[in-house]
Amino acid sequence: MPLVIAQLVGVVGFCIGVLVLGRWLRRRPSADTARRTSMISHFFFHAGLSVPMVWGLFWPGIARFDRIVGWESLPVPVVWEVLGAVLLMSGFCFAALSMIALLKWGQGFASFVLSQRVVEASLYERVRNPMALGWYLMCLGLAGCGCSTYLMLYLLLGHIPAHIFYLKFFEERELALRLGESYAAYKRDVPFLIPRWRPAP
Repeated sequence: MPLVIAQLVGVVGFCIGVLVLGRWLRRRPSADTARRTSMISHFFFHAGLSVPMVWGLFWPGIARFDRIVGWESLPVPVVWEVLGAVLLMSGFCFAALSMIALLKWGQGFASFVLSQRVVEASLYERVRNPMALGWYLMCLGLAGCGCSTYLMLYLLLGHIPAHIFYLKFFEERELALRLGESYAAYKRDVPFLIPRWRPAP
């Protein structure tokens, strides 16, 4: 139960942190403020969303969440296990390719190493947030592999919407301030979260 509470409190705390940082960015719109608030936002992400999620994999384990909260597990386990494995592997590929692209073309990396330029190659030709999409797919895949009703609902109703709020309310503004018109043009041309089949001509 402490982990369940930590996850729910983490979502609320993360959203409050994003709201405060987003308002700060709007009151002092500069590249320097964007850099500083971005570093703080990544701390909020790991403290509020990432660590409580990963913590649960080891204790109590994804298969035990439903017993803790007194819920039934997802029906037809074999279907969820297969779907979960597919989502997990797909998400891992999205996340890995995204990090490679950021390192190669953006001179940055995940979280605290900020990209120095807009990346428009690899998966970033097709979707603006492939790393976030990969994270969502991996988390949902883990919930499926564990057949966890609680974890699936937590992700769909709390964790993922909170992170999408972060992307829309904070990160897009922060990137526009740091990267300028190149990001604005990229944002106009590439979809937010659902990849297109073919890159723009």
